[in-house]
Amino acid sequence: MSGSRDPAPHLSSVSAWVLAFLVLFVTGCGQSGEEGTFLVGPADSERGELLALSCRVCHTFGAGEEHLLGPNLHGVFGRSPASAPGFEYSAALQEATFVWTPDRLEAWLAQPDDFLPGNNMMFAGFSSTSDRQALIDYLLQVTATGGQP
Repeated sequence: MSGSRDPAPHLSSVSAWVLAFLVLFVTGCGQSGEEGTFLVGPADSERGELLALSCRVCHTFGAGEEHLLGPNLHGVFGRSPASAPGFEYSAALQEATFVWTPDRLEAWLAQPDDFLPGNNMMFAGFSSTSDRQALIDYLLQVTATGGQP
């Protein structure tokens, strides 16, 4: 029909925000978490996959997948910040001099604004240590480049 608009793009955007809200609500992003040191080890992979839905609102994980609001995370472990080709990073990430490790990502996911002030990631963080560990263990698997992540 000429002159009519396809409502699908709007519904798609709304659906993504509803999904993000539901994932954050279900995963308990606002709960107070337990304290302790982070060690990569066995975690609930189903929990990590569920938590990763909140990442997938803005990020892709697979090799060759396009960037969304955030960069593709394939191969993120072991690389420098602001190093995914074709993504426009904040000045804070461009100036960062560390390498992404599970411990660095754990600190980032706990409090992104405190970890790296001036970053553009619109995410409050996960307060639960066990949730962060489950998510990172999952990301270590799904973003691996074939070698050791």
